[in-house]
Amino acid sequence: FDEAMKRLYHVYRQKTKLASTGGGSSSSTVGSRHSNIEVAKVILDMGSVSFGRGEYARAMNFCNGAMKTFRDNCLPPEHPYMKQTAYTLERLEGNRKEIESVDEVERNMVKS
Repeated sequence: FDEAMKRLYHVYRQKTKLASTGGGSSSSTVGSRHSNIEVAKVILDMGSVSFGRGEYARAMNFCNGAMKTFRDNCLPPEHPYMKQTAYTLERLEGNRKEIESVDEVERNMVKS
């Protein structure tokens, strides 16, 4: 999982760099929409890897961010990325107690 996360982070950096420069093509609405969706897909994959590592709160953050981008770009519910996101979020809901526990620990660390 560590190697997968390293590679995904590398791809994420490359895609965000391309997206910020217009993706190497004209910066049309369609082009930037496509770039945003590609970046969100990498974020979704990072969420899936985080889930596999047992990092449920982190996985939830990644998946929620990806879902927001997919919705903002009007992907239909039957789109494969939307289905993958929904499936991963459902699995995360099954681990809600672990997520809440991690959130509580992080809040206590901030207070200290």
